Amino acid sequence: MSVENCRYGKAKGKRQEARVKRVWAILHFFTQFGFIVFTYLDYIHHNPVQRGYVDKPSHWRYSSYRNYLELPSLLSVELVDF
Repeated sequence: MSVENCRYGKAKGKRQEARVKRVWAILHFFTQFGFIVFTYLDYIHHNPVQRGYVDKPSHWRYSSYRNYLELPSLLSVELVDF
C-alpha cells in the first residue's frame, strides 16, 4: 500500500492531525526536561517500515530520517546533535 493509494476522509484526517499534535507535544515535553528522545525518534522513523509501506526508513519520503543521513528530503529539519 502506498501513500498515493490512501484516501483520507475528513474524520480520519482530523484523527491523524490530533495524533501528530500529541506526538509533538510529547517530544516537546521530553526535550524541555532534557530527556533523550531516541526512543520516540526510533518509533517515528521505523513506523512506516512496521506498517509495511517501505522496506527501510530512508525510503519513506516524508521522514526526517533522510535528513539525518544527509539525503534529499521533502522536509526542512533542524537537526539536533545528541
